[in-house]
Amino acid sequence: MRPSRPGGWITFEDLLTHRAGLTYSELHRGPIAAAYREALGAEMDSTVPAQEWIARLAALPLIDQPGREFHYGKSTDLLGLLIERIEGAPLGDVLEAPYF
Repeated sequence: MRPSRPGGWITFEDLLTHRAGLTYSELHRGPIAAAYREALGAEMDSTVPAQEWIARLAALPLIDQPGREFHYGKSTDLLGLLIERIEGAPLGDVLEAPYF
């Protein structure tokens, strides 16, 4: 996802600290809430397939510049999907795996 800050991208740190510029539709009224709901489906248990969900999220406007301010939002949802892709396994399996 292209951020609006010059020369940078949304980082894992931005996702972990809720500073990615993403939001939840339930936290807003008006066009941004409608855009998030329409693109991503339900806040919980969306039926949009993961790859498509990521693509749709990437097309949505940010509510702030990445790294700038704290906003609860889709950061942790995206982080979970990225972990699944990196590990090649469902997030639940990754979290239960013995890494120590």
